[in-house]
Amino acid sequence: DPAALGRRDGAGELLKGRPDPTRGVAIVTGGASGIGRASAHALAARGARVVVADVDGEGATRVAAEIGGEAETVDVTD
Repeated sequence: DPAALGRRDGAGELLKGRPDPTRGVAIVTGGASGIGRASAHALAARGARVVVADVDGEGATRVAAEIGGEAETVDVTD
């Protein structure tokens, strides 16, 4: 079932079969740019509380301010 795999409709909204983001906190690693930034924006738009985590602390802070989230400077590499 494509909906269970998170198929998107024309507006980019996730269809049924996915967790409700308004029920918790989303931590987005690499959230200061690119796909991470887009993910942080999308989750915030759906009502999630978002923590933007990135090695680029200034970028994480900037994105967090854009979406009303929180920022953390982190390095998740080994």
